[in-house]
Amino acid sequence: MFSVFTKIGLISFCIIASSSPGYGQFNNNYTPLKTYNALTGKPIIEVLRVQQQEELKRLPVSARREAGMIYRARTAYLTELIRKGGVIHDDSLHTVLQHIMNRITTGNQLQRKPNLLLILKDPSVNAYCYGEGTFAVTVGLLSKIKTPDELAFTLAHELAHYELDHVMKRVLKQVESDYFKNTQAGLAKIFLEDITLEDVNKLRKLVYEGSRYSRAHELEADSLGLKLLLKAGFNRSGALGALNVLDSADRMKYVFNERLFEPFYTSKYPFQEAWLNKRLSIYSKRPENLFIFSMDSIQTHPDIEYRMKALSSDTDTVSETIQSLLPYQAINRLIKQSEFERVVSAYFNKQADLTLGLALELMQFYPNNSYLISIISRTFIELIESKGQPVPSIYLPTYTINYDEQLKLVNNFLHNMNTQEMGEVAFNFLNNQQRFNADNEEQYYLLWKICGLTYRNQVQKRIKDVYKARFSDGRYYSLMREGLTLSQALSILSMPIKQN
Repeated sequence: MFSVFTKIGLISFCIIASSSPGYGQFNNNYTPLKTYNALTGKPIIEVLRVQQQEELKRLPVSARREAGMIYRARTAYLTELIRKGGVIHDDSLHTVLQHIMNRITTGNQLQRKPNLLLILKDPSVNAYCYGEGTFAVTVGLLSKIKTPDELAFTLAHELAHYELDHVMKRVLKQVESDYFKNTQAGLAKIFLEDITLEDVNKLRKLVYEGSRYSRAHELEADSLGLKLLLKAGFNRSGALGALNVLDSADRMKYVFNERLFEPFYTSKYPFQEAWLNKRLSIYSKRPENLFIFSMDSIQTHPDIEYRMKALSSDTDTVSETIQSLLPYQAINRLIKQSEFERVVSAYFNKQADLTLGLALELMQFYPNNSYLISIISRTFIELIESKGQPVPSIYLPTYTINYDEQLKLVNNFLHNMNTQEMGEVAFNFLNNQQRFNADNEEQYYLLWKICGLTYRNQVQKRIKDVYKARFSDGRYYSLMREGLTLSQALSILSMPIKQN
C-alpha cells in the first residue's frame, strides 16, 4: 500500500524550520489554519478506504462481518470529520509531525509502517492509532507538549500499539461484548444515511470504545515506545514528559483563576463577584460533555503514576542524544499555533465554556489580539441567541465532573449570569477603545449584534452607518438585518464568493 507521507507533497522540513516568522505575529491577530473539506480531502478519504479494505482482509473469516462494522464505523467517522472541516490542512504544521514520525520509523525496523498522519481539530489532549495505518494527534495535545521528545514519545507509543497489533486484538474482543451487540442497529442506520457533524460525534463512543486498551497493552506500548524513542535518537526525558502531559489532560494549561476575568472588569459595568459563585455540588456528579473529556484512549489509560514508575525502572541501554535534532524554533511555533488552534477547535465543536476559558488564557499574553477578542464576543452572542432554542448553536455543559478549578470558574461564570447581564458584559468588553479594532470588519458586525441584543438601537444604527462609510464593499453590511442569527451569518460568510 502506498504511503501518504510520500504521495501527498509536503514542503521540506528544512524550509519550514528556516522560514518560520517570530511569535510577534500573534500579538495583534490570528488566522485559523485551513482544514480539509469534501473536495480537498478526497485523496485522504481514498487512502482511508483502501486501508480499511486491506485491514478487513487480515480479520479472521469468522469475525469479519462483526469486526468489519467497527472498522467501517471508524472510516465513516474519519471521512465525515474530514468533509466537515475537522482535520487541519496545513503543510507547515504537518511537516514537523512528519519529520518526527519519519525519524522514528526509519530509525527502527518496524514490521508495520504508518500510512496516514492526521491533525484533528479537537481541543482534547490525545493521540490515536486507528489500527489500519492511520494515526492522529489533536491540536489539544500539540498545545500542551513542551519538547520534541515529548511529541516523539507520544507518536512512538501509538506506533507501538500498531506494531503489537493491539487495535485488532481489542476489536476482536469488542465484537464479543454486549455493548457491540446493542449498537449494531444504530450503526446500520448511520451507514445508510448522509450524516451531519452532530452524527459524526455520535460515532465517537463506538470509535473510541474500540481504542480502549488493557493495562497490559498500555504498559507494553510504553515499553516498546521507549525503545523506539531512544533508537530514533530522542531523549528518554520525552517519555516521562509526555506522560505528565497526559496526566494534565483535564487541566487548562495556565493557572490564573479569578485573574482570568480581568478583561471584563470595567467601570461602566462593574464585575459582580457573584458570577463566580460555586453552583450546586450535584453538577459535579456526572459528566454531560463527553466531547471535551471523551471516552477515548487517554481516559482509559492505567494510572499515569504507575506507568511513570514502570518506565523509570526500564533498564534499556540504548544511547541517547544530548539534544533533539528537531530545531526548537519549529516545535515552539507548532506549540504556539496549536494554543490558538485549540481555541478554534473548541469553538468549532460548540463548547462555550472551554472556548471562553482558552481564549481568556491567551488574552493574558496577547491582550490586543483581534481574533481572541472576536471569538469571545462570538461566544457571548451565541449563548444569548441560544437561550430557549431546542438546538443551540453553542453548548454550555451543565455537569463539570472532569473540569479543573479554573474551567469550573468559567462554567460558573456563564451559568450565573442572565442574558441581560451577559449582553452588558459583552458590550462593555468589545466597546472598548483599547480593544475594538477599527480595521476589523467582523468586530463592527459583532458590536452591531450586541447592540441589538441589549436594545441599543441608536448605537446600532450608528455602527452600521460607520461600517458602510469605512468599508463600502464590506460583506458584513448585507448581514446587518434583523432576524439573522450569528450562526446563520457565519454560514453565509463561509459560502464561496460568486465571481462575475
